Amino acid sequence: MKGTGVFRYYYRSQQPPNEPPGHQWLSEKDLFAAESRIERVVSSVGGQVPVWAQDLLRVARAVYLADKRSLREWTPDRWTRRITLDVQLVEPERWDESALDVLTKLLTALTSDMWDISVSRGAIPDIFTPPLVGGWSADEIMLFSGGIDSTAYLAEAVTRDDGPLLLISYYEQKIKSCIDDIYEATRRNGARRTEYHPISARVRDWQKTRLEPSSRSRGLLFMATAVYAAAAHRAVTVTAPENGQLAINPAITESRLGACSSRSVHPYVLDLLNTLIRRLGGEVRVSNPYTDLTKGEVCERARDAGLDREVIWRTVSCSSPPIMRRNGGYHCGYCFPCLVRRSGLLAAFGEDRTGYDVEFWNTTRSAKKDAHALRRWLARPFRTTDLIADMPLPAGLTASSLMPVLRRGRRELIDMFQRLVPADSDFLQNWRPADAHRRDAHGPVTTRSAQPVPKPRQPLRDEYRPAVPRPRQAWSGESTQPRTL
Repeated sequence: MKGTGVFRYYYRSQQPPNEPPGHQWLSEKDLFAAESRIERVVSSVGGQVPVWAQDLLRVARAVYLADKRSLREWTPDRWTRRITLDVQLVEPERWDESALDVLTKLLTALTSDMWDISVSRGAIPDIFTPPLVGGWSADEIMLFSGGIDSTAYLAEAVTRDDGPLLLISYYEQKIKSCIDDIYEATRRNGARRTEYHPISARVRDWQKTRLEPSSRSRGLLFMATAVYAAAAHRAVTVTAPENGQLAINPAITESRLGACSSRSVHPYVLDLLNTLIRRLGGEVRVSNPYTDLTKGEVCERARDAGLDREVIWRTVSCSSPPIMRRNGGYHCGYCFPCLVRRSGLLAAFGEDRTGYDVEFWNTTRSAKKDAHALRRWLARPFRTTDLIADMPLPAGLTASSLMPVLRRGRRELIDMFQRLVPADSDFLQNWRPADAHRRDAHGPVTTRSAQPVPKPRQPLRDEYRPAVPRPRQAWSGESTQPRTL
């Protein structure tokens, strides 16, 4: 617990009379989104959701709750935690040692923590009564955030002559109405049938204690919910659209190694998730169709699909907590996603009418840390060894195949700096981008300074060796009687 970095939990629907010593009880009741609200995304199908998908969602909820309850500042290094978690499932036998090993690697990649996961029998299976009228089935499930990437994909998807599309959206309460408006405006871009189900990701704070703000495991919760819906609808595709710059999200400083940068749809993470689904007996596959595109190229796809620019300006990309945004706006202007957003909109449209709280070059030193880190990163050569310094790639995918999109993204960011930062600002004083010597279809990259290029830094690491603790043996649970929702 506090000061030790060790946290222990067990996840049950009901609190048992004899709980394990030193463990905290977690349940689905800790989520503001009541179970019936999440599971209603499949109520039109009826019948029983495959148990493997039910259990995957239970694990994802348990992990997310444990993540939120475990403050990183209570650890010796103020980041790395050791989390022990036992989850009650319907079919724990599916979660053998190989499946738990994949899950542990997945959680380590997402959070950079040490996880000790076990499973127990006793969860009650979800059974849905068949709908009386109006039943339908989706052919594709997609995650919709209201950001540029998911909005661009929706704008393209609704123009295709395919079967129904189901959108799963986790939201912050303060921006829900904005996301709802973006969905309504975008779905009218085509005739394809769509259904939209927003879900709250808020955690109940029963004891009025602070919750961990980093929440690196939320990506697993989002994708497990979409997989749950796909399994219920007998769909085999879950789409998680994100541009290659942020999907790969290479560490721009040593302090952003591993889970210090969010990588929910990194190719390695998606490969581990898909491997886990197969180990559990599922056929659903999660994919990112925009891995090879920069933010600017995604914006161009939205434009070419006919999406109105005013809708694009209203999309939400900021990663700063709402409390950090001033003036009631949706974008701080200085976090890394805001910077990438701005570079992409400028590359695609030559303008950006988003309302930002501050200009990244003209704010407090602490607020400018991402912009300063990005400036230094763009002044250094970027190599394939840097790409795999803290996160490996799945078999069949090479670092060299991902370098083109990252280099194009770097050029978009360099161009943003040079377009926006005033000539009299000291933000780019003595700065020269490392790609200044390159010429390609976009022409040469100009520089603000005649200073020599900084000495290249050494690669961060050549190998990735995550800590993978061995799973422990489970302890027994309670009743297994099914219930009807």
